[in-house]
Amino acid sequence: MDTLDLNTCISVKTEDVLEALNHIRKSQIFAKIFPSNNRNGTKLHIAINKNDFDEAMLVLKKNNIEVTGYKFYEKNIIGAFYENTGH
Repeated sequence: MDTLDLNTCISVKTEDVLEALNHIRKSQIFAKIFPSNNRNGTKLHIAINKNDFDEAMLVLKKNNIEVTGYKFYEKNIIGAFYENTGH
């Protein structure tokens, strides 16, 4: 698995991002922190492959980390991000 396989974002509170990422990675799930911009500034998400979504959600629940949202992409999240920002 590599960065090109990341097609899902899980959102958690900003203060929980590093802890969430560490728990997900300890479960042998390939994950990266991915930024996005909105009206309220930059928000950090955890990017994973959609095939790992259920396992990642269980890991976060088990470790009492609140998921504030998630989004599935048709293709790689990085490509989708740059196609939608005009860069």
